[in-house]
Amino acid sequence: MTVQLSINGVVIPEFILQGILSGLFLLTWQLIPFLLMAPITYFHLQTFLKRKHLMDVTEIFRQIDGQKKYRVVKLAFYFTMFILIIYRLVVCAVTLIIDEDDGPLVSGLY
Repeated sequence: MTVQLSINGVVIPEFILQGILSGLFLLTWQLIPFLLMAPITYFHLQTFLKRKHLMDVTEIFRQIDGQKKYRVVKLAFYFTMFILIIYRLVVCAVTLIIDEDDGPLVSGLY
């Protein structure tokens, strides 16, 4: 029973975090990341509404091959999104550094 609770306890925060990230992408008009995240957010919503997100310990060994493939694909998707977001962050930072004017910095602290 504790294994089932620990597995099911991780799924809900993952779904919530996925929804929040997708919503933030939409609010900040980051359309490419939003369009990439929208299908998996919809899939998570449908899985939650149909109550298929709950794992049963007695059924886990019958579903292990399918679940392993599902988790590997999801991990690859999240890793790809992580790399894409870090790349965009670095490009934005480099662009801001290069586009600064060459005048002295005025911070207003001194």
